[in-house]
Amino acid sequence: MAVLLMDLRYVPEDEVIEVRQLLEDEGLAFYETPPSFWGVSAGAIWLYHEADKPRADEVLARYQQARAEKARSEYQRKLAAGEIDSFAQRLLRHPIRSLVLIAIILFVAFISVQPFFGI
Repeated sequence: MAVLLMDLRYVPEDEVIEVRQLLEDEGLAFYETPPSFWGVSAGAIWLYHEADKPRADEVLARYQQARAEKARSEYQRKLAAGEIDSFAQRLLRHPIRSLVLIAIILFVAFISVQPFFGI
């Protein structure tokens, strides 16, 4: 009986490709279901054999740990090199957009609390 290994909702395409390759390299039989037309399902990777699930989970956990470590180190490298903007830098880069967004936020906050204070 087939068993779900991985839901593909919010999974980047490069990760899906790497997981496919990893499963093939490990000799695990799998198949994919495509996303549904109406967006109810995002697609998934399934194992053909339920007995492969523990091994596949272990392999996938190691892969995800390595991917997370790689992403953290890349972020730290960019942060150290000054390639990542601070919040203030992003506000200053787009001042008009920032002011409009702040005005919208303040308006929504005012409308939200107005009934409680009778303003």
